[in-house]
Amino acid sequence: MQPMTTVCKRNARVAAGAAIGLFVLAVALLCLLSRGQGHQGQRSPPVGPPESDLAIFGAAVPLPPATVAVSTGGASADPLSPRSPLNPTAGAEASGDVCGDSQHRTLWVDGNEVFAVDTGNSGESASPAPHVVLLLHGMRFSHSSWCMIGTVGFLHASGYRVIAVDIPGYGRSPAPQRGLSKQFFLKELLGALQLSRVVVVSPSFSGSFVFPVLLRKPELFGGFVPIAPTMSLSEAEVGSLSTLPVRTLVLWGEKDSPEAHRVAQLLSQIPGSTRHMFPGAGHACYLDSPENWHTVLLRFLKQLRA
Repeated sequence: MQPMTTVCKRNARVAAGAAIGLFVLAVALLCLLSRGQGHQGQRSPPVGPPESDLAIFGAAVPLPPATVAVSTGGASADPLSPRSPLNPTAGAEASGDVCGDSQHRTLWVDGNEVFAVDTGNSGESASPAPHVVLLLHGMRFSHSSWCMIGTVGFLHASGYRVIAVDIPGYGRSPAPQRGLSKQFFLKELLGALQLSRVVVVSPSFSGSFVFPVLLRKPELFGGFVPIAPTMSLSEAEVGSLSTLPVRTLVLWGEKDSPEAHRVAQLLSQIPGSTRHMFPGAGHACYLDSPENWHTVLLRFLKQLRA
C-alpha cells in the first residue's frame, strides 16, 4: 500500500494538469470568438482600378467617396459599385425590354469576358455612322446605371442602336484573366463588335480607356461624349487635341471638383467641340439630372446626323 503522502502528491499533480488544460482550452476559445467578431461586417475590397477619377499629365487626383442617389419615380437607390450593380431588372422595368435578357451579349475582348446590353441585331456589323452609341461607365458604376435612368431606352426609342458594356472587373463582367490594356481595350472592343464610327460616351475613369485610342485612331469615332473624364496625357498629347477630327460634346457638373472644370476647359480645344455644364450637379452629372442629360445628348446626336 502506497503512503498517503505519495497518493496526495500524485492527485495534486493530476488536478494541476487538468486545470492547466482547461485554462488553455478557454483561452483558445476566447481567441477564436474574438477573431470571428473582428471579421464580422468587413467587406472584400472592390475589384477594379485604384479609386482616383481624374488625372492630367499622369498626376491622379483622388475623389472623395460620395453617396449618389438616383431618383426613379420618387424612389432612391444606393450608389453602384464594382461587382455590385443596381439590379438589372429595375433597369429593364424603367426602359421596357431594351435591358432585358433578350438584349444581353457576351463578348470576348483580348481573352477577357465582357458583358453587354445591345439593342441592335447581334449579327449586325455595318451600322451606318453615327447611329450606334457605345455607353461606358465610371468607376462606381456599371451598364445598369444607364438602364436605371432610362438612357438605353431613350436612345433606342430615338432610333439609335445602343451598346452598354461592363468593363472587365465591373458589373457583370468577370475580373480580367489576361490583364487589361488601357491602350488597346476600346480598339479591341470595337473589333469584337465589328463596328467603327461609333459615338462613344465616356464618364469619369472610362476616359482612361478612350483617350489612347481617340488620339491614335480617331477614324473609329463617329462622335465623342466625355463626362468629366479621366485624362492621363502628356503635354504633346494635350496639344494634339487642337487637331482632333472628332466632333465632341464636353459635359461636367457645376459642383464637380476644380479638376473636372479644368479638364472641360482643356477639351474645349477640340475643333467644333460643344460644352455643357449641368447646373447644381456633381461628378455623375447625368445621374443628378437625367432629363437634362437626355435632352443635351439627343441634340448633339441629331447634329451629327445633319
